[in-house]
Amino acid sequence: MEPGVEYIDGWFIKYLCDRLQQECERIIRKERKQKDIIINIPPRTSKSLIISVAFPVWCWLKDSRLKFICASYSSSLSLELSVKSRDLLQSDWLKARFPNLHIKDDSNTKSSFINIDGGQRISTSIEGTLTGKGANFLLVDDPQMPSQAESEAESQNTINWFKGTAYNRLNNEKSDVRIIVQQRLNEKDLTSYLLENSPESYEHICLPVELTDDVKPESLKEFYKDNLLWPDRFDTQIIEQYKKNLGSRKYAGQYLQSPAPADGLLFKRDWFKIIKRSEFDIRFKNKDTPDQDKITWNVIIDPAETEKQNNDPTGILVYCYKGDELYINWIQNVRKDFTNLLKYLREVLPSYLKPESRVMIEGKSSGKSIISQLKLTTNWNVIELQPGRDSKFIRAESITAFAESGKLHLIEGNWNEEYISQLITFPNGKHDELVDCTVYAVKNKSKQIEFFLA
Repeated sequence: MEPGVEYIDGWFIKYLCDRLQQECERIIRKERKQKDIIINIPPRTSKSLIISVAFPVWCWLKDSRLKFICASYSSSLSLELSVKSRDLLQSDWLKARFPNLHIKDDSNTKSSFINIDGGQRISTSIEGTLTGKGANFLLVDDPQMPSQAESEAESQNTINWFKGTAYNRLNNEKSDVRIIVQQRLNEKDLTSYLLENSPESYEHICLPVELTDDVKPESLKEFYKDNLLWPDRFDTQIIEQYKKNLGSRKYAGQYLQSPAPADGLLFKRDWFKIIKRSEFDIRFKNKDTPDQDKITWNVIIDPAETEKQNNDPTGILVYCYKGDELYINWIQNVRKDFTNLLKYLREVLPSYLKPESRVMIEGKSSGKSIISQLKLTTNWNVIELQPGRDSKFIRAESITAFAESGKLHLIEGNWNEEYISQLITFPNGKHDELVDCTVYAVKNKSKQIEFFLA
């Protein structure tokens, strides 16, 4: 199927193949279907080679009369997958092992081919029609183009096509099966629509690239190695590159299979006001006092347990207030062990601190040791914080009114999108350290910080 490309095995490949095999053999036995199937899995995990290329050919080796409709978001992609499936069928490798399986000479095109026993594979796209066509398997592989992930109109077009054109194409509704496989693109995509409107009709297989609570079935969590789906192909370094290139929100959808609305979940994107450094300086301008002397920066630190890539990083947030307005000057996520984290803090924080500045650190686990060391080795005003008994969600929810009021400003910097993405994907995002830091910063000004003091 992919000459010259090294095959890298993964446990989930066999899992998917076994599950597909069960459906094929059930249909051959003419047994009643329990549910249709939705598979959510990241890109570049061989899903199309398994579902759209190899599976129809394998089924014909079991029963060459079976019929397939294979659909993707575009006609060009559908044709590409169809040609690969046909090439496999006509390959010397397969002919030598299964010499009785042949495509009819007069029914052999890129978009559709029929074997000598009547089995058929039809390819189509979301724009295509299927009038008069039927199948035992409706395979919908990536029904929406990733570049159109932000388009609600395209998502709705996909849903309308599935409902109006594709859904009723099964030859036998009682036994034949619909299989939808896709990476998640937005919270209103086809997967979301089907699980929201007909959850009882679909078996949901969800395989995020990192171990999260969204893994389905839950029993598959035990196969994740070092919290990764496929570490031989997607190790922590590669994953971090994807996060940087895609941004937190797109990464959450395509790779974690947990998309967030474009405008946010608990927090909305348009609540966060980005102002230029020059505008910030003007707001603090006073003819009698140098600008920097009027600003007291405070620091919030949410320390992580270790430097391991799979764990949350240490979150650092530098902010100040002018009246009731909160200004965030800088944030940083770092993964360092205890010794190197202390060194890093001593190097980067002095440029922001004045004698009246406060360095507030959550006193969980390693936080207590960091607090102790900084008190011994610096003259900083170090304060220990405790989160209290409320859940992270309740604490975050308590500051939504402040954020929505437009009083939370971000000074323009290359960290802005990282910060916004983490807040708008909360509580579905992978990390939440900046959410915790923001809660502490807001509570500080509102005089509720006392509830968090250790």
